[in-house]
Amino acid sequence: MTTRITLPASLIYPVEITEMFAEDGESVSKHQELLRYKYWKEEQDGVPEDGEEPKMVTREFYATFESPLAGTLELLGLKLGDRINDHTTQVVGIREACDHSVQYSGLCALCGATLDSKDYLDYNDAERAPIAMSHDTNGLTVSRVEAERIEKSATDQLLAEKKLILVVDLDQTIIHAAMDPEIGQWIQDPDSPNHEAVADVRKFCLREQRRDQFVDIWYYVKIRPGLKEFLEKMYTRFEMHIYTMATKAYALEIAKLVDPEGKYFGNRILSREESGNLLQKNLKRLFPVTTHLVTIIDDRGDVWQWSPHLVRVFPYSFFHGTGDINSQFLPKRTGLVTPETEAEEQSDAAEQRVLKVDEDDELETLGGHMVQIHENFYHEYDRLKPKIPDVGNLLPRLKSNVFEGCVILFTGVFPIGTSLDSADIVQWVRSFGAVVVAELVPVVTHVITHSGGTLKARQAAGMDIPVLTTAWLFACLREWKRVDLAEYKVEVKDKIMPSEQPAETGGTEPESDIAEGFVRSLSRGDLDWDAINAELKEFMDSDDLSDDVFDEEENNTTSNRTNGKRSHEEAEEPNKKRSKNANDSAQDDDSAEDDFAAELESDLT
Repeated sequence: MTTRITLPASLIYPVEITEMFAEDGESVSKHQELLRYKYWKEEQDGVPEDGEEPKMVTREFYATFESPLAGTLELLGLKLGDRINDHTTQVVGIREACDHSVQYSGLCALCGATLDSKDYLDYNDAERAPIAMSHDTNGLTVSRVEAERIEKSATDQLLAEKKLILVVDLDQTIIHAAMDPEIGQWIQDPDSPNHEAVADVRKFCLREQRRDQFVDIWYYVKIRPGLKEFLEKMYTRFEMHIYTMATKAYALEIAKLVDPEGKYFGNRILSREESGNLLQKNLKRLFPVTTHLVTIIDDRGDVWQWSPHLVRVFPYSFFHGTGDINSQFLPKRTGLVTPETEAEEQSDAAEQRVLKVDEDDELETLGGHMVQIHENFYHEYDRLKPKIPDVGNLLPRLKSNVFEGCVILFTGVFPIGTSLDSADIVQWVRSFGAVVVAELVPVVTHVITHSGGTLKARQAAGMDIPVLTTAWLFACLREWKRVDLAEYKVEVKDKIMPSEQPAETGGTEPESDIAEGFVRSLSRGDLDWDAINAELKEFMDSDDLSDDVFDEEENNTTSNRTNGKRSHEEAEEPNKKRSKNANDSAQDDDSAEDDFAAELESDLT
């Protein structure tokens, strides 16, 4: 195979070829001189007199270029007098006996040559194979060409078997683990009220470093109900890989519990030691060339940056008060709302020590969705052959049908100050086709709340907009369809009818038309934020700006967008101006500020 060679980036360009020391087809050794070239450099001529500008002249210099490799020379049409303008131009080729496309710990896996040393030419053989393809070996890397060959072979095999690829998270996706010693006591004590509930809890011990010493840590693991049936159903349709942010030792122990014979996962286990990133997961680590066949199941969307390949799973929580024991290595989530978090908020700490009957059936429902993905993919593949469909395109189309046409407003659900764009549940429903807004505009179709007492919930009820519990969202997300509203409606006693709401004055375009056009643009992602920012700045700088403008919730300044997010700095400037004017207004009328604060607190709690 021929390796194309370029001149070093550190040279002063352009350069001109003045002499060639080897002919096309000649065998050359490493460090053998191949050619001479000249280049031009501007230098100071002499020492300037006091107060004089230094005189600069352009001088001509000569240098030689040595071969970084041993092999047979190919000149690629290079000839005397050719001018090379930059380091990207290929000047010669070296046909080698081995291209070192597969490397392991500094050695070529094909010919055994040592490749981890650098010389004065600054040519690094290790850079010829930069891609890690293996799950369990940090030292094995391949070239881009070799990676493409490997993945094409694997893809062809999967397509022939009518299989896809399934990347599986561990903690709170297919198992729940805890390190609480009290669980061990429940297992040992037949009189414990939790003894029967933990009868099928498994345990293992790992010797781990805690600060400056090694200690034995016992892990207690509850396997999610229906896992065996789920894996068996997936086995005929997917090649399965484990991808966890836990340690390798932990991942291997969990794999022994969920797949003791290695039937489902084999050695396809990637932990945080091999991942290369302690905060994010990335499909390119496992599939550097193409991800067309890949689906992910994980209880967290943020670590995948809400990849279009992701099927977000409802987290499995068996041990009350214990979340993902490996979450210490992951970024903190904001705006997290799940059925489990709501249930825990409603029970006191004493009750949480008594485990409830495990009625989790998530994997049964999830299995149906995975079969649907598989069937849709191969239906499309049979239609498009030889073109291969992309799960990253197919999956969003399937999910977006659930909330298509829905404009959702959350009220009293998130802590004050939570950004909609960072809220977990907001990103989740958006991935299923919903548009989420921050204010009650006429085109809102559903209002989600914990209580019917917030201002927005009362206003929505007066406008005959359904006011629903978060359980409606969870039911839709679990079933991948829009379920009936009846059993999820929130009772709102003090409705605020449209006639009681403050009337809008001024303007020439009806509010409903403006709102509808805005939401449609928001959904399509084609809003002109530069124009909006310019208009806002002009408005904020106007001399006749009324103090009444600032008698609104601070959140009214936060725009909710599906695409083209503005930077924090862009949004910060008008907020600073608003804060300043609001303070001026407050000094003029303290009672107005108190009324505003009371209304804001009522709306957001």
